[in-house]
Amino acid sequence: MFIGASIRALDAQGKITLPRSFLKEAGKTSVVMSPLVDDRVAVWPISEFEQIVYRFNTMGLTQTARGLIFRALFSKAEQTKADHMGRIQIPSGLREYAHLTEDVLLLGMVNRFELWNPKGFN
Repeated sequence: MFIGASIRALDAQGKITLPRSFLKEAGKTSVVMSPLVDDRVAVWPISEFEQIVYRFNTMGLTQTARGLIFRALFSKAEQTKADHMGRIQIPSGLREYAHLTEDVLLLGMVNRFELWNPKGFN
């Protein structure tokens, strides 16, 4: 479970060190990062992301609606894994989207966490 908030420094390679409590969950497996509205990036463990895909596929949406959602959520998604030092790399396109340049605010959202520019968070 992802709860709490933490500010982490973004290194020159675009990596952040995950808080220990987030690493317990996200360090076990791959994670998927995807841009969301409000210039933020969502990070899901792969198992949680697969459940989201399953729910969208079984919701009874029209092909058009499902296509719009999939393009918005999945077309810019990236999969990564924490390294041996507990860091994840935020791809450059997602860093640019969320305006992540120095510090990154990590917000626990129970089944995922979000990456924010601390200056843009309200």
